[in-house]
Amino acid sequence: MLRKDKPPFELGPEQEKKWPKALWMVFLVLIFFYFIVLTNILYSSRQESARSKNIFFKKSPDLIAIFTGHHGRIPYGFEVAQTHEDAAIFITGVYNKNSVETLTKSIQGQMSINQEQVTIDYFAKNTIENVIETLRLVEKESLYKSVLIISHDYHLNRIRMITRKLKSKKMTTKFYFEGVKSDFSKLSNIKRLLVESVKTIRSWVLLSLWPKSI
Repeated sequence: MLRKDKPPFELGPEQEKKWPKALWMVFLVLIFFYFIVLTNILYSSRQESARSKNIFFKKSPDLIAIFTGHHGRIPYGFEVAQTHEDAAIFITGVYNKNSVETLTKSIQGQMSINQEQVTIDYFAKNTIENVIETLRLVEKESLYKSVLIISHDYHLNRIRMITRKLKSKKMTTKFYFEGVKSDFSKLSNIKRLLVESVKTIRSWVLLSLWPKSI
């Protein structure tokens, strides 16, 4: 009588019980790793923001660079500039229909900004390009020895990572980062943090393949 062997891919009863458990373990490990990434993004960003506020408590940066994106960054950057009247202002990633006049019009009556101190960039379309345009300006203007970059708190960690990678080793300018504080009781901000974690991992992979600084 011929013996009917089980196909090599067929699982026994005990193996079938263990398989769902293994999947759950993998899922839980991934969730834990994701939670660590989210926590690190937010904690390190807010620590960096607090450090910058402390450093520029009694002195001014030479340049305030505002990275456009979600609402609130430009008004916050202008608010920071009120306490650093001698600092130049660079707004990167501006929509091509905007101008210095239209950007400062929204804050008229609330604060005063010298439009001659404001430079805008229309070329940057993402965070890496924001950093590149900022670095190019700093290389062009040798007087900028300290730069304060403004964005949202969840965004700062990725900006800092990109800046450190693309900054030339010869550049002596110091970069600092300050963020608009996000309210994570709002679902929209939680979603943004989740998206930011994916972008941070993606940027880390991309930068690991980046040939050299600009």
